[in-house]
Amino acid sequence: KLQFLYFIVIMGGNMKALLAGLVLVACLESAEGRKKKKVTALPGIVPFISCDVCKEGVRNIVEVVKYHQEEKGRKLREDDMQELLEWSCDPRRLEGRWMRYLDIEEKDGVFTLKDTGSPGKMNRKIRSLGDACSTVLLGDSDLSGMLYSVCHTPATQQYHRASR
Repeated sequence: KLQFLYFIVIMGGNMKALLAGLVLVACLESAEGRKKKKVTALPGIVPFISCDVCKEGVRNIVEVVKYHQEEKGRKLREDDMQELLEWSCDPRRLEGRWMRYLDIEEKDGVFTLKDTGSPGKMNRKIRSLGDACSTVLLGDSDLSGMLYSVCHTPATQQYHRASR
């Protein structure tokens, strides 16, 4: 960056060019200083919240699958289901937004999930929920196949038609 300023001074010796160069360097410096830090999960908490995350995650995935089937107007393929599973475990995506409504509380060494009623900002607790979701729901590679078969059985289809 300093070399850039020397270049401007040598080339033009112009005060306007020098000021423009200084402003450019200042902008570059401030942009580098504002890089977002990556939010990491709380260490060691995943095993303690996995069951609750699994329950909430499956509840959410069923809703996401129904929404996408209605939106596309067709049955989803198994690879579509796998993609939705992955998206549902990412709190930054719309399908994973359910995690932003949860908080992890600890009382007497027992961790529980609490619905906050409003979405929270990405923090270590939400990242931990995403990690637990990925561990529990994506660790079983056959879950998308099971979802596919359950969502395409005649009894399930009759239930969905009757519930509309």
